[in-house]
Amino acid sequence: MATSLESEAPGFEHRLRRAEESRDWCLKLISKFIHEMSQPLTTLYGELQLALQEDDPEAQYRAVLEASVQQVERLHYLVRRLREIAQAERSVELSSGASMLEAVSGAVETFRRVAESKRVKISVVAENDSEVAISADRLRQMVHQLLNLAVERSPEGAEVRLAVSLSPTVALLAVSDQGAALSSEDVALLLDPLVQNRNPPTDFVENNLGWCLVRRTAEAWWGAFSLGSGSGQGCTATLTLPRRTPAGDR
Repeated sequence: MATSLESEAPGFEHRLRRAEESRDWCLKLISKFIHEMSQPLTTLYGELQLALQEDDPEAQYRAVLEASVQQVERLHYLVRRLREIAQAERSVELSSGASMLEAVSGAVETFRRVAESKRVKISVVAENDSEVAISADRLRQMVHQLLNLAVERSPEGAEVRLAVSLSPTVALLAVSDQGAALSSEDVALLLDPLVQNRNPPTDFVENNLGWCLVRRTAEAWWGAFSLGSGSGQGCTATLTLPRRTPAGDR
């Protein structure tokens, strides 16, 4: 029994560290988003107050409503992103694994028309299929997110390549595009919006949280995610998840 507990200890310690890190990270990100949300709220309140003070308020209604819609859309976007991040941080009880190739095939079918409209070719290379230790819904969300980002980034006539490879313990999905190369600073920000940057592009992080969401979801399920970009063109997003075995059931 002692040997069994000792073998489980590193796993428990890892989960505890992950839970503590997740809590701290989420609190910091919520604080950042609250700051981002305060600006449109302040603008919205000020515009409505000014409209009410006009002698002829009806003349101001349309302009105020148009401006208000923009601010409400911004708030709605931020709230939706917070909801997605909260979901990414949660792992649920695993009753069965999920097929990596099934998730890939589903994503390809979903984005085929979008890719064809841009004349972007999608190719899939797979050694074999494997069940991974994650819920099917979460895996599908991650693969769809990765393919969507790759197609969006790809110029007309480019190719998006999905490659599945296996080791005895993990399954790996690499999604490569031919979009613009990213600097190491951009990659760091895209994977973690809390990374300090002296001159972050306007709305760069808030509008590009897709890779961050995949990373946080993968880590919640004891996997990993990385994003690499060369000095020329394109980038490769790599999702690594533990393969499901009877001994690995949670």
